[in-house]
Amino acid sequence: MRSLTSVGLACLSMLLLTATTANAGFVEIDNFEDGFPSHPYELDGNASNSNGWEEGKHVTSGNEQIARVVDDPAGGTNRTLEIGLIGDSGDRDFHKDGFIANDATGTLFFRFHMTGDDPSVGIGMDDQQLETAPSDAGPWVNLTSANGIRGITVDGNGSSDTQEDLGTLTEDVWYSVWMVIDNDAKEYEVYIQGGAYGSQTQLTAPSTNPLIFRDSLSVDDDLNRVYIRANGANDDGTGASIFFDDIYLASGEDLSNPIPEPASLLLASWGLVAASLFRRRVVR
Repeated sequence: MRSLTSVGLACLSMLLLTATTANAGFVEIDNFEDGFPSHPYELDGNASNSNGWEEGKHVTSGNEQIARVVDDPAGGTNRTLEIGLIGDSGDRDFHKDGFIANDATGTLFFRFHMTGDDPSVGIGMDDQQLETAPSDAGPWVNLTSANGIRGITVDGNGSSDTQEDLGTLTEDVWYSVWMVIDNDAKEYEVYIQGGAYGSQTQLTAPSTNPLIFRDSLSVDDDLNRVYIRANGANDDGTGASIFFDDIYLASGEDLSNPIPEPASLLLASWGLVAASLFRRRVVR
């Protein structure tokens, strides 16, 4: 009996270890909880120049950008990055280092949450370090809302002149997104989970397949930063914003979830406790 209990404990230990280390291929870009000690996040303060994030130089008007670390809009103690603009027009970008070499494949993972009406925020990667314009974006998705209709779009055939719908979104829902980026073919795939997407689902555009980079990047361009861009007015006084959290980057194609599932961890933990108590009773 002791032997069986020991085997059970070993199996449960392996389950717990697997749950906590299964996503070791992803490297955290940011989870917005603390930041580096030298550049800590200030709750509700401007996140620019904190923990490696910088505000870009591409500004088409003098709008005030919202880029701040705030409490999770869905409640709880989690902290998130709120992105938006206050004003009538203009674009602002916000970026942090992340790397996919030329001719290599990588996976960008992030979670997002939309509130209010009229937010328009893009996220992806680009090859620029100091200067950014809309045409510099490479693999890219746009999160939009207008007249109560929320969706995720891409540029048709890599041109900003044509928007193609990838899917419909719901307000006040957290979504997980995987962007599998082929920096050799300059193509990418988008997968989503959350809301009506009960399981991980690949999103495709009506006429652009595969999805291609927005910018015609030269053949030797590395992707060297994660790029978030507020497009035009994203807050008209009604509280419209998009929140980001848990941004990760992996080498190669990786469709695993880099965020440990709380339910799995709790189950494994309780299993260890129960097995330990059972072992004590048997030994006695």
